Amino acid sequence: QAPVASTLSVFADVPYSILVKTSDSDNAGSTGGFSINIYGTLGVTRTLSLSPGGFMNNSDHRVSLEAKDVGELTKI
Repeated sequence: QAPVASTLSVFADVPYSILVKTSDSDNAGSTGGFSINIYGTLGVTRTLSLSPGGFMNNSDHRVSLEAKDVGELTKI
């Protein structure tokens, strides 16, 4: 007898690309861990980690993530 899954996900993971831009102001950097949830017409992703250490000021930081397809984006 084979084990049976208790839940089945019908949504495939899709790639997301997030661009985080910070100002050139001296106080625009940040420390700490940052995470997001992406919301759409088909639901919401799990909590996704953006950066465990923060972001430097005056920088562009691109984060590539894979998560559930939420359809058309409504908010982040």
